[in-house]
Amino acid sequence: DVELPNKGWPRSSLVELLVEQHGIGEMQLLKPCLKSLTQKQRVAFVQPPYLPNLMTCRSWELNEHNLLWLRPQSSADALWSAEQILKNGSCGAVVIWQPNVRPESLRRLNLAAQSTDTWLWLIRPLAAAADASVAPLRIALRPAVGGIFADIIKRKGPTCDAPIFVKLLDMP
Repeated sequence: DVELPNKGWPRSSLVELLVEQHGIGEMQLLKPCLKSLTQKQRVAFVQPPYLPNLMTCRSWELNEHNLLWLRPQSSADALWSAEQILKNGSCGAVVIWQPNVRPESLRRLNLAAQSTDTWLWLIRPLAAAADASVAPLRIALRPAVGGIFADIIKRKGPTCDAPIFVKLLDMP
């Protein structure tokens, strides 16, 4: 939180999490926010790469009744779904996984997010870090023993010169 703009995940804007591979701990970064949010509001997961694990949701104390899992047939449908959720304000947060996103789709998502008080995280492959993006916050994530390295590649404010180690597991 210390390194994030305004000391936490920004609302009303597109946040890109660029992962070396899925399942390295990217969801654990969102866990505290999602835990508090699902007690009152719905959270939409759009095109997650893995089947939802109900036991993990329960162990994280997420209210599974407020979780919405969407598996659209195409990337275009997934992006459209996320945009519609943002526009109608039906969820407190949207997490969407997309391997390839065109610049105009990123602009549309960011504009839709700006018009609401909703968190929006877009999880993409690390290779997308080389592409230009309208997202005001972009974080590259790499696995590490006991956690992950988070490299803030774009944010409002000063640059972050070195990756930040985020401990995710209780290590002996």
